Amino acid sequence: MSFVTAAALAISLLIALPFAAHLLRRGRRSERPFPPARLVPAHDAVARQKSRLEDRGLLALRALIIVTLALLGAVPLVRCDRPLLARSQGASVALALVLDDSASMNVKAGKVTRFEQSVEDARALVGQLRPGDRMALVLAGRPARVQVGMTSSRAILLDSLAKLSASDRGTDLEGALGLAESLLAGLPQRDKRIALASDLAAPFAPPRSPFWLLRPEHAVAKSDCGLLFAQARRGGVTVELACNAEAAAAGRKLSARATQGGPARTTLPLPTRRGRFELSLPTDDVGGLTVVTLDGSDENATNDTLALSTLTRGRPIWTLTHPTDGQSVLGGPPLLEQALLALDPSVELHPLAVLPTDARELQTASLLLLDDPPALGAEQRLALAHWLEQGGALLALLGERAVTHQLGQGLAPLLEGAAHYEATDVADANSANSAKVAPSSFAWLGPEALRLADLRPRHRWSFELGLRQAGEQRGTYLDGTPLYYERIVGKGWLAVVGLPAAPSESELALTPGFLALLQRAIEASRSRSPDPVITAGSAWTFGANPPSEAIGPAGRVALEPGPHGVRAVAARVGPYRFQRASGSEARFASLDAAEVLEAPRPVPPEARATQSGPAPRLALTSPLIGLLLLLLGLERAYVLARGPLLARFWAFMPWVRSRRTHAI
Repeated sequence: MSFVTAAALAISLLIALPFAAHLLRRGRRSERPFPPARLVPAHDAVARQKSRLEDRGLLALRALIIVTLALLGAVPLVRCDRPLLARSQGASVALALVLDDSASMNVKAGKVTRFEQSVEDARALVGQLRPGDRMALVLAGRPARVQVGMTSSRAILLDSLAKLSASDRGTDLEGALGLAESLLAGLPQRDKRIALASDLAAPFAPPRSPFWLLRPEHAVAKSDCGLLFAQARRGGVTVELACNAEAAAAGRKLSARATQGGPARTTLPLPTRRGRFELSLPTDDVGGLTVVTLDGSDENATNDTLALSTLTRGRPIWTLTHPTDGQSVLGGPPLLEQALLALDPSVELHPLAVLPTDARELQTASLLLLDDPPALGAEQRLALAHWLEQGGALLALLGERAVTHQLGQGLAPLLEGAAHYEATDVADANSANSAKVAPSSFAWLGPEALRLADLRPRHRWSFELGLRQAGEQRGTYLDGTPLYYERIVGKGWLAVVGLPAAPSESELALTPGFLALLQRAIEASRSRSPDPVITAGSAWTFGANPPSEAIGPAGRVALEPGPHGVRAVAARVGPYRFQRASGSEARFASLDAAEVLEAPRPVPPEARATQSGPAPRLALTSPLIGLLLLLLGLERAYVLARGPLLARFWAFMPWVRSRRTHAI
């Protein structure tokens, strides 16, 4: 208990004042001569007048007034309900607001969700903009995106905020903060800040610009169990779910129903455990079931109901890595596999020991990733070429093992024409043979291309390329030697990197550009054979015969042009239907388990040291203030009703001065 609270409660001791005043009000009566009293003999007995309380109702009212004043002083009289955009000596401000619209922001924060509260905070910030200020809005739901660029227009910002809605996306704080910093770069304002409205339930590195966390109270873990994916199969329903605490699963049941809110056809008690797990609901009548629900309640009710799907998850990604060079220095899976899991923890990986020699064996692969593969034999080259022609997607990172040592081996269809593997001058960065990367040639890759300039490979592949073809992308060294290229092979997609992922050869696998290249390969594979089931926040890409219309759980879905075809982002969990000229096609978006299991990160110290703070406002809705006003009104009414005309006059003065005349 603080000193201020204790001092305020001590005010209640002043109840003794009205108590003493009521005792003193019964004073000694003034004596008047009474003539008949002379006929009565005088007695020496002395009458003792006992003190007693009068007007106990009025005393009780006044005591309650003092107690209410004490309680009112002990509770906070002000509250911080909106952010305040403080200024340094009145100068203009450039503010990049990062608003987290991921699934974890659907947790309740009082009567509204954290996302709804964050939108209201954003409106408050927009209302405080002055001439000369500029503000941008960045959304941190995967994928991170710029909703509104730097602008001084309040109308544009408020209109964009009004169109925002909650989503089931994953979280990409790292990408959103990077976008915010890039928006602030080059602006004339000296006061540049980043405001973040998030629960911090994702890994991220604090930005270099001043960092302001609008609601630190949101970075607190709340108990939650969420349904990830539910598939109807013969004989029952298979459900994937996740719980971030044992208390969130205690006493709850999993039910399958024909309609939302209808009676449960089959139920199963939830195991009291934490983590991601799978349950099976046995039933003979799967055809009549449409939804699965989690009975009971937790802090996030939006992920407790999920539509059933008859689709199965997409094809796995096949990888071929070097048994030793491709391993991480710290152990564990190869760097290539760790990078894929970082992009999508739910991805299914299929490691290979050797490349297949039959194209039919590759039909179940959605993407083939080769890290430092050996030179290919004739049967392997034919299998890869046929598979690519039929619509496969392949990304190859070439290293020393790809050098041809035997007759009959080669790198087709990966490389066409002359190619050789050469050493570089790592010690001398200014040498002509230092193999410095030209970041401008990777501009199509995005901001991650800047980090590729730090590469200093010990060896590199030098290969000749023909004339640039339509849709072909390239990245080169400063001397013009190709480092990366991609091209279309029949219906398929092929990309080649002239460096392996091994840390002993280069730092390629440790840069953000490596993840961007992998993401590009994944999107290229999905454009040719889209996975029917993806996590919310991902996108379906349609290269050939794109749909004319897409309908999702929240209504019509926008079809956006992308580098590999038309894209449709799944922002909400549930079934999707794409309409084509040949008919309709069903897809499904599942919930990312990280949105349930990821705990909020500690609030960085730099997020607290900010010039901006909360704006106090008088809490006039406090019930104690209403009670105090009621008691004061009752006390005045009581005095005016009981007292004579003179007492009514004194009632308007402080009550300690009110007197009452008593007659014998």
